[in-house]
Amino acid sequence: LLEDARTMNRLRDERGLYTDVFANGLARRAILEAGSRLAQRGLLKSRETLLYASVEEMVMLLDTGDAEKVDITEIERRQEFCDTHSLEDAPLTIGDASHYDVPSIDDIPTSDAFLPLRALSVIMNEIYENDEDDEHSDESNQLAKIQGQPVNSGVYEGVARVINSVDDFSRICQGDILVARSTTASYNVILPLLGAIVTDRGGQLSHAAIVAREFGMPAVVGTREATRLIKDGDKIVVNGDNGTVMIIK
Repeated sequence: LLEDARTMNRLRDERGLYTDVFANGLARRAILEAGSRLAQRGLLKSRETLLYASVEEMVMLLDTGDAEKVDITEIERRQEFCDTHSLEDAPLTIGDASHYDVPSIDDIPTSDAFLPLRALSVIMNEIYENDEDDEHSDESNQLAKIQGQPVNSGVYEGVARVINSVDDFSRICQGDILVARSTTASYNVILPLLGAIVTDRGGQLSHAAIVAREFGMPAVVGTREATRLIKDGDKIVVNGDNGTVMIIK
């Protein structure tokens, strides 16, 4: 019973890693194997193309009799779109932006019935709020000094590794500083190697902030432009006391 309890506790507390990341990794390997076979049959240009097909399209492609019913051009269009776009290209609003008002916690009633909504508003602001005072700062100064939110104290100097996806994890060496747009449970596997963390997004309650405190490493989040201003391999100093990141080359 104790062994079962330990197993279930891990699945519960690390569900993002054990039920999502591992499952997605296994599914990806299966799809790539099927893609290889379809590419050998001349139905796909590359095995990766199958990753952008629906389950129904995958089944039809693998069924010789139904393969001709699938629009390969449409699947390739999806692949090209994903290859040439990122999260940064997503619009802030959908439709006419003038119809949207900026939500404020002051707009939420103070009655007990709305306390959870007010709490959620505070949390979302803490995670995503930008420091407007920095928006008009001189970019030439930012090239040497980047400002963000300090989420765990300490000062660390090391080599920056700009990581855009899990595919870049192999470039991480012991003592490197992770520089990323944001982090998720997928990044947990490289945390023991890191000396510090810097992210574009996030606040005190973001994943990067929480794991930095758990591992006791300096971290600065919510810089907005760290991945653009810091080059992979740059030597930087992360100050988790005042929220600055210095590029010293």
